[in-house]
Amino acid sequence: MAGEPEYTAIGYESVVVSTTAIGIASTVVNGSVTRRGQRALVTVETATIRFRYDGTDPTSTEGHVADPGDALEIVGFDNIDRFSAIRISTATADAIIKVSLENY
Repeated sequence: MAGEPEYTAIGYESVVVSTTAIGIASTVVNGSVTRRGQRALVTVETATIRFRYDGTDPTSTEGHVADPGDALEIVGFDNIDRFSAIRISTATADAIIKVSLENY
């Protein structure tokens, strides 16, 4: 669509989501250049998680729910910086999320 920015992947990580809330990388260092992500694509791989990106960590019973196979688009420097996830209270194993960090 005309006028929309074209994003390019600048980094990738695999994150284990367990019983303590954890964030994602919001910057990528390449040599002497540090780049901040403007958008993050997050896919949930193995177990249901709860997430928030308002600066407060989710709990195992509070926050948005994302199931295996779900894809999340987190847009904006601050939202990526504040994103955190935790596995749900009924999960018997840790979750894995895959994150592609992008900017334009």
